[in-house]
Amino acid sequence: MRFQTMLTTCWGIFLAATLSAQNQSPLHPSAQQHLQEKAPQLLAHLNKVLQPLASKGVEERGGISRLDSTVTYTNYTQNDSVPAYKIEFNYLSDNMTVQTEYIFNNGWERASRTAQTTDNLDRTILALSEVFENGVWVPDSKAEVFPHGNSLTLTDSFAISVWDADLNQWTPALVSATSYDDQDRAVVIFTQFNDFLGQDLALLDELSYDANGDNFLTIQSIFDQGEWTPFTRIETEFENHQPVVSTSNIIIDDMNTLPQTKTETEYTPTGQTGIIRNYNWSFETFDWVLEQTTGYLYDNENRVWSEVVEVSGGDIPTRTWKQTGYYDGDDIHFEANHNWDFATNTWVLLDKTFFYYSNTTSSNDVVNAGPLPMSPNPTTGFVRLPALDDARVTVLSAQGTAVQPAQVSLNNGRIDISNLPAGVYYVSVQKGNQRQTGAIVKQ
Repeated sequence: MRFQTMLTTCWGIFLAATLSAQNQSPLHPSAQQHLQEKAPQLLAHLNKVLQPLASKGVEERGGISRLDSTVTYTNYTQNDSVPAYKIEFNYLSDNMTVQTEYIFNNGWERASRTAQTTDNLDRTILALSEVFENGVWVPDSKAEVFPHGNSLTLTDSFAISVWDADLNQWTPALVSATSYDDQDRAVVIFTQFNDFLGQDLALLDELSYDANGDNFLTIQSIFDQGEWTPFTRIETEFENHQPVVSTSNIIIDDMNTLPQTKTETEYTPTGQTGIIRNYNWSFETFDWVLEQTTGYLYDNENRVWSEVVEVSGGDIPTRTWKQTGYYDGDDIHFEANHNWDFATNTWVLLDKTFFYYSNTTSSNDVVNAGPLPMSPNPTTGFVRLPALDDARVTVLSAQGTAVQPAQVSLNNGRIDISNLPAGVYYVSVQKGNQRQTGAIVKQ
C-alpha cells in the first residue's frame, strides 16, 4: 500500500473519531489494531501534525495570542539536547493557516506542510498537505469537510483524497457521510475506503438512543457481495450521560454473538475522564483480560497535566507518561514524553516539545536563544535578568504551570518573586522571536 494512502486512511480514522466523539469509530476494531501494529509511526506522526490544528485553544493574553511554532527535542536535558523536528505556523489570513514541518539533520530541512482553510465559524473546511521532495513541494493528501448546519463539531460529510503522481490527479481514498435525527443526533454513518488493506471497504454504523438520549447501541455492518452484513454490536452503559462501560461483540447470527472488547471509564468528581481500562476477551480463560490502562491527572484549572498509559497485554509490558505544562489559559508551554524503565523503576525522558506564541503577529521562526542568565541563584526575592526592553517575562512552577505573577515586567532588569513559596521555578523571557529560559531556586 502506498504511503499516501495509508497516511490518508489514518487521517480518516482520526477525523471520524474526532468529529463524532460520542460515537464509536466506524472502523472494525481489527482494522484499527492492524494500523496500530503495522504503521504506529504514521499514527504518531499524524497526531503530532494535527494536534495543534485541532486544539484551537489559544486564549488571548493582553493581545492576539497565536501559536507560532513548536520545537521537539530528543534525549532532552537542560544543558544538552538535540532538536528533532519543529512546526512553524504562518497565518496568511483570518481563514487560512499554513503549518510547515522541519526535520533537523545538521540543520533544519523542510519535510511537509499543510494549508488549513476555515469558514467564518472557524471550522476546518479544507486541509491540503504536501511533502518536500527533491527541492520541490509535491501534493500528498487533501481533506474536504462539510459541516452540519451551525454545529462546531458535527459534519454532514467529509472526503479524503491522495495525489496520484502517475495520473497527475487526486484519487478518492475515503468518504464519510452522516445522517442526523431532528435532535441532531447521528443515526447512520456511512464510510467507504478505497484500497484499504488491498481492497475497497464500505461500512455502516446504525446508532440507537435510549429515553435519556444516550447512544446505548451501535450496529456496525460491512457491505459484502451486494448486501449489508452486520458484524459488530456495541453496547454502552451511561451514568449522567457519560459512558462508563462499552462492550463490543462479534455478531455470529441473529441470536448469537461473541465478546470481543470492553472499555471501562471512571470520572473525576468534576466529571472529567480519570481512568480508562481496555479489555480483550480471552477464549482460553473465557474471561476479560486487561490490555491497557490510561490515567489522567488535572491541575487546579482542570487542564490535563499528566497522562499515563500502561499496556499489560502481550509479552512485554510498557508504561508511558505524557506530561503537559501550561502558561496561562489553555496555552501549552511544553509536552514531555517518558518511558518507564522497569529495571531501575524510573521514568526516562524521550522527547520534549516547546510551544511558542506571539501576542500580535506570528513569528515565522521562534528560536531558543540559549539559557537565561539570572542572579542571584538561589534567591530570596529579587532576580536580576538581562536588560531587555519590551520583553515578556513568564514565571512557571516546576510542573510548568504559570504562577502569580504569571507575567511580570522587567523593572530595571529584575523581577520580584519574594511572594512565591520556596522551590524551583522557571523564568522565560521572550522578545520578538527570541526566547530564553532558565531555572531559579527560591529559598
